[in-house]
Amino acid sequence: MADVFALIVSMDRKAPQALYKALRNIYTALENGAMVNFERALRTLFARYDSATVMSPTGYAYADPLEDQHDQPYVPGTTYVRRIFITPTRIILRFAELHTQNRILRHFCPDHAVRVSFRDDNLDKLTFAVFSMRTKDVFLEQIVGRHLEHGFVIGPRLFQFVAASSSQLRDHGVWFYARDNLGRTAESIRQWMGDFHHINNVATKMARMGQCFSSTQETVEIRQEEELLWDDIERPESVHPLSGRPYCFSDGCGKISLELMQQVWRTLPRGASELQPSALQIRYRGCKGMVSLDLSLPGRALVLRKSMLKFRCDSPRKLEVIKWSAPMVMFLNRPLIAILEHHGIDVEIFLRLQLSMILQLADSLVCEGAALRTLTSFVRTPVPFAGLAAAGWQLARDPFIIQVLYDLLKNALINLKDKANVAIPVNEGRNMLGVVDETGCLEYGEVFIQYTELPYNDAGQAPVRILEGDVVITKCPCLHPGDVRRLRAVDVPALRHIRDCVVFPSSGKAPHPFEMSGSDLDGDEYICIWKPELIFENNVDPYIYDDKPLGINPYSHNLNEIKFLCNYIGNDIIGIISNAHLAWADQAGLGAEMCQTLVSKASKALDFAKTGDAVELYPNEKPDKFPDFMEKGDHKHSYPSHKALGILYRTVRQIMTVNDTKLSKARSFSPLEVPGWQMFAQGALKALRSYNARLSHLMEQHGIQSEGEVFSGFIGTISSFEAANASTFRTEKANLAVLVDRQKSALMEDTRQQFFRELELECLTYGAEDEGSRHMLRIQKAAAWYMVTYGDDGEGNSQNGQARGFFSFPWCIAHVLLEAKRWLMQFADRERGYSPAAYSEPTVGSGGLRNALTRVIDESARAAASACVSPSLQVPIGQLEEADRRRQLRYHVTHWLNDAAGQPDSPSEPLCDLCYAQVYEAFVNQCERRLKLFSLGEYLVGLLGFLASGDCPYPRRCERRGCRRLFESDCPLLTVEAAKAYVRFAINKDACFLGFRCDQRVHRATDVIIDAPPEKLTISERFWRFLRQDRTTACKEYLYKYTGVYRITVRYERHKTRRFIPAPATTAMLPGDNDYQLGFSHQQGHFQQCNGSPSAPAPNALPGTFTTGNAFSMKVHYCGTDTQIFAMQQCLRNDNFQASVLESNYSLLRQ
Repeated sequence: MADVFALIVSMDRKAPQALYKALRNIYTALENGAMVNFERALRTLFARYDSATVMSPTGYAYADPLEDQHDQPYVPGTTYVRRIFITPTRIILRFAELHTQNRILRHFCPDHAVRVSFRDDNLDKLTFAVFSMRTKDVFLEQIVGRHLEHGFVIGPRLFQFVAASSSQLRDHGVWFYARDNLGRTAESIRQWMGDFHHINNVATKMARMGQCFSSTQETVEIRQEEELLWDDIERPESVHPLSGRPYCFSDGCGKISLELMQQVWRTLPRGASELQPSALQIRYRGCKGMVSLDLSLPGRALVLRKSMLKFRCDSPRKLEVIKWSAPMVMFLNRPLIAILEHHGIDVEIFLRLQLSMILQLADSLVCEGAALRTLTSFVRTPVPFAGLAAAGWQLARDPFIIQVLYDLLKNALINLKDKANVAIPVNEGRNMLGVVDETGCLEYGEVFIQYTELPYNDAGQAPVRILEGDVVITKCPCLHPGDVRRLRAVDVPALRHIRDCVVFPSSGKAPHPFEMSGSDLDGDEYICIWKPELIFENNVDPYIYDDKPLGINPYSHNLNEIKFLCNYIGNDIIGIISNAHLAWADQAGLGAEMCQTLVSKASKALDFAKTGDAVELYPNEKPDKFPDFMEKGDHKHSYPSHKALGILYRTVRQIMTVNDTKLSKARSFSPLEVPGWQMFAQGALKALRSYNARLSHLMEQHGIQSEGEVFSGFIGTISSFEAANASTFRTEKANLAVLVDRQKSALMEDTRQQFFRELELECLTYGAEDEGSRHMLRIQKAAAWYMVTYGDDGEGNSQNGQARGFFSFPWCIAHVLLEAKRWLMQFADRERGYSPAAYSEPTVGSGGLRNALTRVIDESARAAASACVSPSLQVPIGQLEEADRRRQLRYHVTHWLNDAAGQPDSPSEPLCDLCYAQVYEAFVNQCERRLKLFSLGEYLVGLLGFLASGDCPYPRRCERRGCRRLFESDCPLLTVEAAKAYVRFAINKDACFLGFRCDQRVHRATDVIIDAPPEKLTISERFWRFLRQDRTTACKEYLYKYTGVYRITVRYERHKTRRFIPAPATTAMLPGDNDYQLGFSHQQGHFQQCNGSPSAPAPNALPGTFTTGNAFSMKVHYCGTDTQIFAMQQCLRNDNFQASVLESNYSLLRQ
């Protein structure tokens, strides 16, 4: 060890930059699970980097990174910043990570800045660790306050506290800075940021300082005469009912002229959208908010409203942009679904939307039409998918596109399970930025929405539609039923220059944004839904949120910034309140008084970072049990929810078992064999290897496992270090997606520019002077890039020595590929039967069946017929008599259902004759005659899709228990099994589950054993005594037999409790039982801390008394297949579980 340390010291003296790069490479490999010989790797990498070291003129480590295949080049709008995690027992130093630029990082030296996050030792937020401490203030002062006040030393540098952005503060992070080479310190940065002395509230002051750290894109400079400051739009008759102050209808929203908008747009990076925006979210000096396009403003003009001005500063007059309006896909979420269900939207609507989404994503793997719709809806990348489809490109057979679609499907299933992110069809709902109606034409209850229809071929001619009719609008987070508003979309000719935004009226009794979670127009995104099935009848009165504070809070005058940050970290419980609200809403309904109380507390907790007013959650407000979709069964009592969220969760939880299905590797591609492409092959191969090395480094840097995740924008896996931080996992993934998108865009743009630079030289070499010759060389070179990537089974990838082949390289020049394809279509022979007409084929979900799955089944049927396995397969099923057709379909359906039950060779019939006849007749009436089915593949794929869509009217009654098991549940088991079978079939193209010969190349056993998260249950004293009698043997045997899981361990315990019994006057606030049990745990400790004594009521707490007693619980550890784990979870969470074990009666679990 001493020798290795001495080696590192000597390398540091010789070439510190090379040592840094070598250690970073080793660290990345270890973080991604690689086995590394440290000393040998260090010597090898150091020698490589030392021979190529280029010192920058400034001396900063990241000012001029090495431009070789092992280093990431400069990414516009980003910089590298070091990161540190401070925990109670250690300081974790991280290598510099890519970070989007902000005003401070552009003006000061990023090498002297560091992002610091305060965490518990398990990298969770400190809030959860100190929540129940009696001495949490002292603890936080030692862990957080000490570093904020005195800074910390690393090497020769003393890092001192500067400030924190609002998003960083939510993550319990701050910025530190060390004196740089120009003598600038943390204090000089704070003075440079602006004048904050007029802000009396410490929390508000810190929020204003944090504006300078917002991640932005710097654009054009605004001259002083182009900057206008206007009054806000206020109506004397519209006042807040509590504060009495007039409402501000233009809160945070200004205007921008067309000329200035066009100049700003030219400086912004081009992503998936080439559409000029109608609105921008900006930071400009001390101002923040939105600016919308106003055609009446002359020349270059930026109109700022007084509500946008937060502080004065002398920083550069550059306009900084955070985001801009564009078509954005809209997803439902858990709170919104709960509110819509409260408004009367039926569970069946949500279930069919979820199944439709899953089927479309599965169809995209096998059907050209679905692939095009999915790519244009969900994938943000500058590839002209619509143009390629129109030119006859087979999207659903391209290896790169298939990988993107497959990763989309996997991540969609995860998000459906974790967040109920059900997609709304792109032309029936959108996420939109909100702006104010400057014309005054809109009345209260009206909005203006003009949206870009998707997909479109040309951004210059993208079709738009003005929405007219009812629309549901809300802003997340939404907790109160009144947060979701039903409004009327109308056409206003004076507003037709605004698209992909929602325009709110500038008059009325109250601003509509304020009615939605107390929102404003400074950059909030609004969910807009005009799908008829999701429009409810009547609005609920909006919740009266507190008016915005004036920035003076007498309770904060004596607090300094350090104490505020410690207080914030110790009392940041918005997540706990939101979870409590969701649990109470499931148990008692959104209209319960407990939910109303939590809405008020959630609103105050959200504003905590701006007001400094902490909120407290009392013991009686904490649920004692949670619905199963919240997945808290490992440490809380869980029960199966029978509302929409529970049904959606259990449905997708069962379908998710297909996520381990192996993607079929059988691929075919459309060769771009433009005559003469071979003369560019060597150069293309060299460019491919360089591109693959950069892409591989990008993925290793962030722990991303798949090329498809990079280009789809849906990151499913991140580095093990970030994944360990459960409390901020989603935030890290969201931030990572933005960074990866920037890196991907830079990589594609660099590769595209390389293509055209080389092309210019090659045009000179070959003497191509006229446009025709240059065009021919261009498409020949593009064809070479494509063929070396795809040809000969990915020869370019294998020659590059990559363990995994990448196929995205030629898509950096997708527009040139499109030129080559059109040239081939026009002047060469047709490509092996490819036809643009194939892209108009409908999918299973929309009433069409010509896709890859029908071909797989038909080929399997022909193989079986030729082998005389089934002579009846020699005749197309469409030509058989009705009885024979029904009988043949039943054979395959029976094999599928027996296979799903784990008994593929069973001779039993899962469906009785009567039930099968009713299902078959429904299929014939709704699908067969409309689609004019003919082959066996079309019939079986059609039947599976019909059952999986949830549209099949199942028999209501049947005496046979096996049939009832398939039909009688919140989501019928037959629908779930059909969806599972269809998705798995789309992934692996293996039809063996229907009784055909198994394809061993793609077939995979589904009995992979994994450890399940433990389940904790609250049990009765009688059941506790039952477990003690035989040391859980009977209980374990019961669970083994019912679920089939492996290695069950059951622990049971008895512990003392204190039971809080509210006074009679307050029992109305507590739905369910009128007393609440608290163990000697964190909850009780928190209550004692609030009380000051074990029995005295807390200030402002509910009145009541405590009694002592016993409580009993059990915890079950087990492992099994994914299907067995789900069965175990449903068994343990069943209300009748204890009774069924005591009576050895499995039928009780089905009640």
